[in-house]
Amino acid sequence: MDPRFIILWMLLSSSCTGIKLEGNGYTDIVVAISSGVPQDNTLIERRKDMFTEGSMHLFEAMDNMVYFRNVTILVPPHWSRKNFTKATTESYEKARIRIDKANPGYGDDPYTKQYEDCGSENEYIHFTPDFFLNDDLNLFYSSRGRVLVHEWAHLRWGVYDDYNEENPFYFSNEAQARRCSKHIAGQHSEENAFCREDEHNAAAQNLQNEKCGNRATWTVIFEDSVDSAALQSLQPLQSPPPAPSFTVVQRMKRVVCLILDVSGSMKGSRILRQWQAATHFLQYIIEDQAYVGIVTFSSEAYILKKLTRIDNEATRKELIKSLPTGAGGSTNICKGLFKGLEVLKADNLDVLGDEIIFLTDGEVSDDLNTCVQGAIQSGAIIHTIALGTAAAQALKHMADKTGGKFIIATDDLTSNMLVDAFASLTIPTGDYTKEPVQLESAGIRTAGWFNGTVSVDPTVGNKTSFLIIFESSLSTAYIQSPSGYIYSLSDMISDTTAKTITLKIPGTAEPGDWKYSILSGQSQSLTITSTSQAARDDVPPIIVKAHVNQQFSDGSKPMIVFAEVSQNYRSIVNAEVWATLEPETGAPEIIQLLDNGAGADAFKDDGIYSRYFTKLVKGRSSLKVRVRNKDGQSRFTLHGKSGVVNDKVNPNLPTPPVNEQPLVVENFTRTATGESFEVSFISDTKPPNYPPNKITDLKAEIKEDTVFLTWTAPGEDLDLGTAKSYEIRWSNDHEMLRLNFSDAFLVNTSAVSPQESGSVEQHSFNMTIQNGATIFFAIRSEDKDAVKSKISNIVHTTKILPAPGMNFIFIIIFVCVATISVCFCVVVKQKC
Repeated sequence: MDPRFIILWMLLSSSCTGIKLEGNGYTDIVVAISSGVPQDNTLIERRKDMFTEGSMHLFEAMDNMVYFRNVTILVPPHWSRKNFTKATTESYEKARIRIDKANPGYGDDPYTKQYEDCGSENEYIHFTPDFFLNDDLNLFYSSRGRVLVHEWAHLRWGVYDDYNEENPFYFSNEAQARRCSKHIAGQHSEENAFCREDEHNAAAQNLQNEKCGNRATWTVIFEDSVDSAALQSLQPLQSPPPAPSFTVVQRMKRVVCLILDVSGSMKGSRILRQWQAATHFLQYIIEDQAYVGIVTFSSEAYILKKLTRIDNEATRKELIKSLPTGAGGSTNICKGLFKGLEVLKADNLDVLGDEIIFLTDGEVSDDLNTCVQGAIQSGAIIHTIALGTAAAQALKHMADKTGGKFIIATDDLTSNMLVDAFASLTIPTGDYTKEPVQLESAGIRTAGWFNGTVSVDPTVGNKTSFLIIFESSLSTAYIQSPSGYIYSLSDMISDTTAKTITLKIPGTAEPGDWKYSILSGQSQSLTITSTSQAARDDVPPIIVKAHVNQQFSDGSKPMIVFAEVSQNYRSIVNAEVWATLEPETGAPEIIQLLDNGAGADAFKDDGIYSRYFTKLVKGRSSLKVRVRNKDGQSRFTLHGKSGVVNDKVNPNLPTPPVNEQPLVVENFTRTATGESFEVSFISDTKPPNYPPNKITDLKAEIKEDTVFLTWTAPGEDLDLGTAKSYEIRWSNDHEMLRLNFSDAFLVNTSAVSPQESGSVEQHSFNMTIQNGATIFFAIRSEDKDAVKSKISNIVHTTKILPAPGMNFIFIIIFVCVATISVCFCVVVKQKC
């Protein structure tokens, strides 16, 4: 390996932008307010109060070991300036704590977007403005600081709730609440907010036990969380910590510099593709009133366009005409970076919060140590695009360290990845009505027809366009509107030099299915890209967000692909979601993502579609997700949570009202580009042999002397393929299954042949069970190589036959009411 790269790797090997635990204090916490929130400076002060109070609660709950040290509050661009500092790498999309309008399914109830493995850092905490501004909500919630600590445990440490809203009680020889601790009834003390194993109620059927292997919250935090190693080495502080420090920042106008590679290796199709992608970005992606500059580099670097404000169509055309069309020379990254920073400084003498879009296809021919670290420390956000297999490794690290995006694009013309990469380079502010939406991105190599359908749903339609890119020439092209009007080549803008054909739909595009038919007179690559924007200022469009759970993988931990499909925080279920993972070399892998609550998918019907990705290929790979409403089956779904009153969980108290909205979803298509990732196996040979995935949805029921079990089938490798066999065991003792699974009683499964991953499995058998007895069950699977899965969630069921003349429902209600007092948990909905 080049020694220059080793030095650079050491320089940049620390964690990228995000929350950090430095000593005993959490730093780099970013709280962002959505652009959809009207200005109210009280929000800022109330948020400071919440973190100040929450820091002390966190300190006490964690045995005086950690606290909140500093917090940055990002306010929307449209807020009137009030001693706000200019934002650097902070952005709404990267913020882990967000303030935005209410999720229709939650109302003002705070929640954490949580869908990864137990112990994993999660997406974000969502608070509403009313949560801070309406003091009457204290009837429903605990103090804000304590609620923050509760949600922080979800966000940072990946623990789950210990209560079960759908079934607040369970039978284990007697009726019990799904409470925090197995020992303590009534209100629990604040000093023991996260219970240890000796307190943990491992038998309760709740998310903490289901997702975290029946382990206590404290165990997960100290053994599995992102902070586990640091926490194990920390010593408690001998005195209370200082109050957090706060900085309020604001992202102003968007300022972007394109730094484009024009070295000799870019000659031919690459320089043309760069022109096509950059043109699409300047024409349809970058927003009005943004400032854009253009720099090229090879052996030297040149300014092709100084910062120019986009205030009309003519400005966009002027920028497009400045894009480079020729290439030659070597690759000098440093000169490109220096010249780009020079352009960005022209407006206000600094580059804080400005953006660089840096594209190169070549290895470096200069000393990276002289410029990369300086670029990172400049305060600019650096998005990087690696074109081809030889692009410099430093690109990913510049993006990681500055909050930018890293995307690779291969030389496969049908992938359309370079256009997709540029199209994904936005800085969301939380107001998605102002951002472009990609409806379609597809490609094919053919000598005949290229046909397809783009569904324009009612949430989009403004600024709708179709971009067709061809390799040689086209015979003809048609695009038909839902009402039957046909746009032919005469209605489109053709550029034979750029090899593009563009159709701009005037006004708001008609909702419905738009059909395209493109005829190639010879074998060539064809692609089509369709973009649009919200049809109304007050209705956010359906959006798709795609990502993987690891930006770098050594194969030791399974990689998971996620796609979130939603509209205005409402989850969309029953969509058809496909992910394409394209390596730098070799054929792409296409997998269907599922929202079935099994395998890699944490929760069924939450609009998060997931799948394990096991066919890892050494090197860098790109991610693109395509979504559509198949056969009109998609629908919205809403979720709610129980309230918290006077520092205690109250599952019977209704949360503040939520807005019921229609559940119908019109036909839609979407594509989304995720950040690229890199794989380098520990053995440097091939991917590991993964076991079948852990079964997490095992359910049990007893009817007289028959036990009925159901679960979702795992795969041969995690959730892909078909397992070889099942091993089902039972016990009267929960701990037996948890700690000594192989010693528990074995159920005969000779008649059970595993089905394909994702299928519903059912098995019933007879056993003699005394009335009132509770039986525990668990299952694990095995693949053809005798590799066993982890033990499933442990479930239990109780045989209850009411005495003659007794009303069974009356008995259950009476017992539940009698034991309701034990469900009151710690002040922050204690997680045990």
